[in-house]
Amino acid sequence: MRTLFPHDFVERFFTVHNSFQIILGLSGTLHFELESAKDIIDNTPGNVSVLGPGIKHRWYSEENKSCENFMFFCDGFSGSGPGHENIFNLNHPEMTWNFQLEPEEYQFYIANFRRLINQHNRYNAGIMHGLLYAFCGVLCRKAETVYGSLDNKELHPALRKAIDFIRREYRGKITLGQLSRKCGLGPSRLSELFRHSFGLSPLQYVDDLKIKKADQLLNSSDMNISQIAEYLGFSSVHYFSRFYKKHTGTPPSASSLKKS
Repeated sequence: MRTLFPHDFVERFFTVHNSFQIILGLSGTLHFELESAKDIIDNTPGNVSVLGPGIKHRWYSEENKSCENFMFFCDGFSGSGPGHENIFNLNHPEMTWNFQLEPEEYQFYIANFRRLINQHNRYNAGIMHGLLYAFCGVLCRKAETVYGSLDNKELHPALRKAIDFIRREYRGKITLGQLSRKCGLGPSRLSELFRHSFGLSPLQYVDDLKIKKADQLLNSSDMNISQIAEYLGFSSVHYFSRFYKKHTGTPPSASSLKKS
């Protein structure tokens, strides 16, 4: 449940799991490298990474520094209700999330997980299961503020493929032709499905996701505007600032002042 990695720890080969892997950074930095995206995810304190089944990855810590992470595996939840059992299931095998939690959103759970693990009581497993279920609900609620609605159960299968791809690759350059090839539909039909379901074109959906992620980083992370611009795949701070102001009406500097 809890992992403490020594300094300069490197996992040499890409690994893959058949379950959802959830990692919450507690101290230090743990770097995750995704094979398919050629991307690095930095798990710092409060940062959550969720990797769906089948995501090839490897990880390493910083040289001469230790890091502590809360990590667990989830095989999904049974049921057909409107809750997170529809998210943590094998219908989303390529799901990749990465976002920041506020301390008050996870400290209660971590404190109780530590206490239960140290008690060694035979009844604690049931309590732990309930807490983990509740914590997954917290993650789904937070993910919706970053990625928008997660309830795509009734969406066209090709549209679900496109959305899953966007959520993994939104930091890179995504084109309509690329999305069309990924989901097996022509550009016109794909655009029609996006507009019918979201009122947005596919590329507008990508831009909307970038804005939501930018807002989340500006208000909840220690990253400065230059670092956020680079993280989101913009070639310069100037381009990111223009993009942000175009979509929100205010420069990113105005949002970053809110956390000061």
